[in-house]
Amino acid sequence: MKEKSPVDPITFEVIRNQLVAICNQMGTILRKTSYSPILYDMIDFSNSLHFKNGDLISQADNCPTHIGAMHISTREAVNVIGIDNIAEGDIIISNDPYQGGTHIPDIIFTTPIYYNGSIVGFASSRGHWIDLGGAAAGISSSSRHLVEDGLVIVPTKIYSKGEPISSVINFLRANTRMPQCVDGDINAFRATLAAGVLGVKGIFDRYGEDVFYQTVQKLFDYTETRTRNAIRRIPNGQYRASDEVDCDGISPDSVHIEVSLTINDDEILIDFEGTGPVNKGSVNSPIANTYSAAYYALKFFLDPDAPQNSGYYRPIKIKLPEGIWINAAWPASTRACTTAAGEKIADVIWKALAKAIPERVNAANYGVSSEFFGGSYPKTGGYFVFGDLAPGGWGATPECDGMNVTYNRDGNCMDLAPETAELFYPVFCERREFIPDSGGAGKYRGGLGMRQTWKIVGSKDVTVSQMMTGTKTGASGINMGKPGRPGKSILNYGEKNESVLGGLTPEGDWKMSLFGNSPLNDGDSYTSESPGGGGWGNPLDRDAQSVLEDILDGIVTPDKAKNEYGVVLTEAGDEIDYKRTTALRESMK
Repeated sequence: MKEKSPVDPITFEVIRNQLVAICNQMGTILRKTSYSPILYDMIDFSNSLHFKNGDLISQADNCPTHIGAMHISTREAVNVIGIDNIAEGDIIISNDPYQGGTHIPDIIFTTPIYYNGSIVGFASSRGHWIDLGGAAAGISSSSRHLVEDGLVIVPTKIYSKGEPISSVINFLRANTRMPQCVDGDINAFRATLAAGVLGVKGIFDRYGEDVFYQTVQKLFDYTETRTRNAIRRIPNGQYRASDEVDCDGISPDSVHIEVSLTINDDEILIDFEGTGPVNKGSVNSPIANTYSAAYYALKFFLDPDAPQNSGYYRPIKIKLPEGIWINAAWPASTRACTTAAGEKIADVIWKALAKAIPERVNAANYGVSSEFFGGSYPKTGGYFVFGDLAPGGWGATPECDGMNVTYNRDGNCMDLAPETAELFYPVFCERREFIPDSGGAGKYRGGLGMRQTWKIVGSKDVTVSQMMTGTKTGASGINMGKPGRPGKSILNYGEKNESVLGGLTPEGDWKMSLFGNSPLNDGDSYTSESPGGGGWGNPLDRDAQSVLEDILDGIVTPDKAKNEYGVVLTEAGDEIDYKRTTALRESMK
């Protein structure tokens, strides 16, 4: 007779939600105690709990780009150190892209969870550090080698039995332009991990080891079942797509990617055969990042509400040929992997899915638009580094317009608040505004990009480094939707000496959109114009009243309303002349 499981449905749900609550609490602590704005203000981090073999048990809704990488980095940390060499109170630090990491700025902290003298699991926290050395402050977008990305940290103990290892911490201080943040951020991560450990121990205390282990296994099976059921709703078949990243930061040539999705009942095979080779620049992706991007791309259209754990990975197989840029190996630079590479991996998967379920898939998002500044304070001479994860337009959906000026799929991050930047750094934010007409036209319009200007105040030796995609053609539309407006960056926007730093020039030329260490002097300004999202459906099918509302809201100009949507305002400007609209639309078909 089969033994009855002690895990009843109510206990299962209580523990499942408690695991998520623990991860959320870890995030709250990290945000409240960290020293760096990119952590406490921009929320560029993720927190997770793992089974004793490294399998992901639970993860907070932090950065989707970390969803498929956290368990890989945790396993690598344990394998390198050796589980028999990990004591209670130890903390392991690492960021090596080729040992479970993604790009150099994302540092992973891992600690064991001990109960009754044995390891029962691990807590992990991954966060973006503003600077870890490298060829440029914050972003070395034109790196040719991994060491130009910054300090590579193989899995190493930074705490031993609860005591800090000062030699490791001193080594970190000596390899960053922002040593003043190191101690505070390390302590914040330590507190974050402690919350994870205490939370899991609390579950053990209340329910016991057997109930916990059985719940975890049921949790994996539960997510797997929900994921397989979602896959069954996609028609069987093989669906192919290809796409390009603008450049690799060294060559102006586009970087090619191909994918084939094979749906076989309740399983998916993702095959990247045909993708271009490892490139010379920074747009390369290690395995952990590629897996993560593929997982979060599919998550949108499988079962977004299913719990995040290792059960999700079981029905999804990924084939990565050797030598391609999304299966990079040392010493290739991976600096742009989480954003430029990760977003394009997601784009090409969405394009393939659109051939299987066109009624469900969105148009393309803006890509990435990030800039990092480095320089010295005018009065003290001390060095500063700050970055901005500038948002852009999301692609339109089959049911509604794309979101305006929203950070992309790879992270639930925030752009840097101007008030924070102006308080801590010698800059002034001159403008933050929507870019009219930047969303691709369609039955549903793509979201708008943003124009933002940072002006240097007092400092004379500032550099800016940029990572922007979608600057050659813009985010693609779908089902006859039009592409979004391409992005670009501008030196001294609106001034007599205005010039394009990256992207398309007024003359039609294109400048490298991934670059490092472009100089800025006192009084100079840097403006980013993030791309808009692609449109969904035929623009001529858009409701005329919606076009009018877009005009009145400054989202669409009258010229674009006429040329793309076939909508013309009357002289009064407060109504649509439907006769002229109908005639014009017919002439445009």
